[in-house]
Amino acid sequence: MIQRYLVVATVILVSVRPGNLAWGQVSPYVYVKMSLGVPWFLYFVFLLAILIPFILMIIFAWRQHIKSDKIDRDELNW
Repeated sequence: MIQRYLVVATVILVSVRPGNLAWGQVSPYVYVKMSLGVPWFLYFVFLLAILIPFILMIIFAWRQHIKSDKIDRDELNW
């Protein structure tokens, strides 16, 4: 009796999706494309996360140097 239900369920499942019998298979090209694309994306994200604070530090130090240079010039002209 249970075997009969299993056969009916299998026939229904196969008939619902006749073109895709290998549900668990993934194309090798898609696997390689995704497996190579994701690490490179994460590499650049983490690289930016590390470099942005240093870039900001350089910009702020440069602006502070320009401000202090203007103040020094004003004191010399006094």
